[in-house]
Amino acid sequence: MNHFHSVCLPAGVRRLGLPLLLAAASWVHFPSDAAETRTSAEVLTPAAVRQWVDLMASNHPALKQAGSLARAARLEAESIRRVADPKLLLGGTLYTPQANMPSQDGNLIYGIEQPLPVFGKETAARTLANANASAEEARVDARFQELRRDLAIALFQTALAHREVELATADDAWLAELARTVEARLATGRSTQVEVLRAQTEHSRRRVEVENLRNREREAQSGVNRLLAREPNAALPPLDLPDLADDVPYSERLFRLSQNAEPRLRVIRRERQAAEAQVDVTRKSQRPDIALGVDGRQYSGDGQFREGTFLLSVNVPLWNRPKYRRDLERERARLQAVEEQYLDTSLALREEIH
Repeated sequence: MNHFHSVCLPAGVRRLGLPLLLAAASWVHFPSDAAETRTSAEVLTPAAVRQWVDLMASNHPALKQAGSLARAARLEAESIRRVADPKLLLGGTLYTPQANMPSQDGNLIYGIEQPLPVFGKETAARTLANANASAEEARVDARFQELRRDLAIALFQTALAHREVELATADDAWLAELARTVEARLATGRSTQVEVLRAQTEHSRRRVEVENLRNREREAQSGVNRLLAREPNAALPPLDLPDLADDVPYSERLFRLSQNAEPRLRVIRRERQAAEAQVDVTRKSQRPDIALGVDGRQYSGDGQFREGTFLLSVNVPLWNRPKYRRDLERERARLQAVEEQYLDTSLALREEIH
């Protein structure tokens, strides 16, 4: 990136000759506020980038959406019932003339039935909901990390475009002064028409390049405004590139630190926990459901109690055992897919860090 610190002269200008360049150098007056413009620009230090990131975190709709989904998943986990609600029963009995008298057996029936959490289905469902909520919360952090990376890249691209425009503008002013010098020498007969055309051509070409660089700067600024959830043409302060950082050598310790901090891997680890919890829920789904009930009878004529019945109901998973096995195999396959995804992402991270 040495072209940011030195200006490479165009080929047409180099052909004008050293005497002409020396003569033109005496006419060149660089803008006195060029250095002031650079010093007034905001240098993208880590603290400066952090301020821009804080602004993005409070405005970006994608982060708000991810946060809402995470809150919904956490509320769903907290709403899992440990004990199912009881069921009330109410009915009556009709008797024929040949049957017993309703005054003896009672003709009003009422009762209550309560499912019993004895096989851990409710606990497994709550564990699954908590795992899904943790995965959603990890996705919020991963989304924030991705947007922070994109914003940092957009800010550096904007600063780079600003520096290119700054250098190209100074070069354009230099070429404009050079063209005027050559035209003045042509009037005194010390330059040729060819040299004038060459200088004017280089100046025109450079002026078009400056306009293109300014368009590129505006495009980079619109990318920053998009990440800040603002209008594309919103004004931004001038940005400047920081000093070059030192090289970061690759090491296994660096890879382990990156592996622990990588947001994508954290999301996959939470998804693996959710997949393991789903396997446990599917395994326990074939266990029977048990409910305890109590029924009572009374006679509507005098309202007195006649008899009571205790009930224990159990569903028998008899005909659907192959279906339960298929469900369990399906969830185990999904768990295997998550584990393979974790391995693939780890390999891609190692290549990126290397």
